[in-house]
Amino acid sequence: MFTRAGSSWTLQSTLTGGEEEGVEGHFGRSVALSGDGKTAVIGAPANGGGGGAAWAFTRGSSSWERHPKLTGGAEAHGASFFGRSVAVSGDGGHVLIGAPGDSGFMGAAWVFARSESGTYKQQGPKLAGAEETPEGRFGHSVALSQDGTTALIGGRGDNNGAGAAWVFAGSGEGWSPQGGKLTGGKEESGAGEFGYSVTLSADGDSALVGAPHDAGGIGAAWLFARSSEGWSMDGPKLTGVPKLGEVHKGWFGSSVALSADANAAMVGAPNDSARAGAVWVFADPATIPLLGEVSPNAGPVAGGTSVTITGTRLAQASKVEFGGTEAAFTVNSASTITAVSPAHVAGRVPVIVTTPEGESQGGSAAPTFTYVAAPGVSEVTPDEGPTTGGTPVSITGSHLSETTAVSFGSVAASSFTVVSAKEIKAVSPAGPAGKVTVTVTTPGGAGRGHFTFVTPPAPQGGSSGASTQLGSTGSGGVLGFGPLCRASLLSRNIAVLSHARAAVRLIWRGSGTCAGTLKLSVRVKSGKRVRTKTIATGRFSIAAGKVRTINVKLNRLGQSLLGAGHGKLRASLVVVSVTGHASSPRTASVRLAVQRPRKVKALKR
Repeated sequence: MFTRAGSSWTLQSTLTGGEEEGVEGHFGRSVALSGDGKTAVIGAPANGGGGGAAWAFTRGSSSWERHPKLTGGAEAHGASFFGRSVAVSGDGGHVLIGAPGDSGFMGAAWVFARSESGTYKQQGPKLAGAEETPEGRFGHSVALSQDGTTALIGGRGDNNGAGAAWVFAGSGEGWSPQGGKLTGGKEESGAGEFGYSVTLSADGDSALVGAPHDAGGIGAAWLFARSSEGWSMDGPKLTGVPKLGEVHKGWFGSSVALSADANAAMVGAPNDSARAGAVWVFADPATIPLLGEVSPNAGPVAGGTSVTITGTRLAQASKVEFGGTEAAFTVNSASTITAVSPAHVAGRVPVIVTTPEGESQGGSAAPTFTYVAAPGVSEVTPDEGPTTGGTPVSITGSHLSETTAVSFGSVAASSFTVVSAKEIKAVSPAGPAGKVTVTVTTPGGAGRGHFTFVTPPAPQGGSSGASTQLGSTGSGGVLGFGPLCRASLLSRNIAVLSHARAAVRLIWRGSGTCAGTLKLSVRVKSGKRVRTKTIATGRFSIAAGKVRTINVKLNRLGQSLLGAGHGKLRASLVVVSVTGHASSPRTASVRLAVQRPRKVKALKR
């Protein structure tokens, strides 16, 4: 026996069974100490060739007094291994001793009460498990409540090794079963030996039972609670796997312990990690911190984001972790903490808060924080559009999936849609003519590209007759019709059909067949500069005397300018090249207009 003085423990006495102890009795196979530390009970299950015995000791001022050995007496049958398990009440007034080998391993248990003279006398007949199956090994484990009125007894061999446990209520007149036997129910897997270990809370209203061979040796433990209606399972079975780190077949549940108030449970697994062993501590969910929201829930990989964590029971927080990395934090109240996210690799990580009572919920139940890599913008297409806005643009780059805002200069995009981590679709807002920065914002930072707002040309009015202008058009492009290849526009009004197709109608007045490439262009103002921009190109082939319609597809700039002009746009038609023919420079001014669907009136009958 050891006693503590301050922070040091000192050997006070060495206890034995004395002359009553036989050889190879295995004295010390089981031990128990009363809550006040004044009574000790020690079992020797092999004493007397396997009959077994136990001794109670009481502490005096400087030594321990040994009481006469306790046995099962005439009620014990065969090698009962009396003393395989022992328990004692808080004041030492009651002693419970298990004998799992009694009567061919049916097992039994005995209760002894301390008399006024200080000696221990058997209280009532030996206890046995109701509905126990053969070789149930009742008494392999035992536990007593603080006041000595509730007993919990395990029988690990019941039901072919599935195991069971029984609860008994005691009074001055004896002991009686309290409800049916306890089992792991539907959660049990195989011959788990439920009842291999047992323990009770101080008031006897909570029980913890271990089954180390559940699920082929992985092991498990179950909590039970007593109410006015009896005993019932208190939550799902406890295990050390898969998220709690138990290594294959650890025999979790070989030993168990409960705090006096049942708010903490301890479960041992001696076979874990190649028999290195391990112990798990569980906390009552009603006492551990419970997290609700993390806001904001995303930030850059460099860290530094101020995060508000809300929840309950946070006042005693001692640690805050983002994905296992500790964060600096301040406790604001029992319901809020302010933390600064530490640096971390990109990805979603759990946020965990630790208090003296335990850790907040983990796994899929934990709130998360997402670390986002800084976005990059590689291209904005098209990179220009009218000052009136409305240009659909594609923004490509990297790490764009968490985009929260897109702006053109200081103005937010009219709308945007995240297509993927590499692309965003946006619509330009209205803006003054000139080049602006396109900014893509995510929790990870900002990426930047450029876009130029251009002043759209005014729609052309006037007659619909053909019109041409002689002279150079710049860039070497001509609407060229030499002596052998001559053509005319049927109309300078060009209809824009569905899918942004502009229908250019030509009539060839030369001889033979001519082919070439034409383009539509516009002159736009960007800041103080005026530039010529191509809005469509197309190829043609036409025979002498024929009328041909050439469909050219407007690009995004052309579509945007047409939209900005309310469906009308002035442009220039230029033949870039005429295959196999010399040509003279010539450009035609044209007017594009969206062709509206015609309304058809129903005939009156």
